[in-house]
Amino acid sequence: CPDEQKKIDFFDTGLKGFMVEVRATGGRTYYIRYRSKRGVIRVFKIGDAGLVRLDDARDGYRQVKSGRAGQGRDASSLPARGGSAGADPP
Repeated sequence: CPDEQKKIDFFDTGLKGFMVEVRATGGRTYYIRYRSKRGVIRVFKIGDAGLVRLDDARDGYRQVKSGRAGQGRDASSLPARGGSAGADPP
C-alpha cells in the first residue's frame, strides 16, 4: 500500500464485485461487494487470502452469485462463512 493508505482494494475485471483487500500490515481478504435491494453498498467476506486459493475464492463468488445472493436476498442476512475453502458457501 502507498504510505498514506492503510488498505487498497483490487477488483477482478471479469467478476463484478469480486475483490481482494490488501492491508498495509500484509493481510489480504477476499470479498464480494454488492448493493442491497435498498441501494446500500455491502461487502460479504469470502475468506483470508492466505487460507483460500484465488480459484477457490472465485468459485465461492460464483456459487454465492448464482445461489442465495442471486435470488435477491441480502447476503448480509445469511450465515457468515468461516473462511475455509471447504466450507459451504452462504
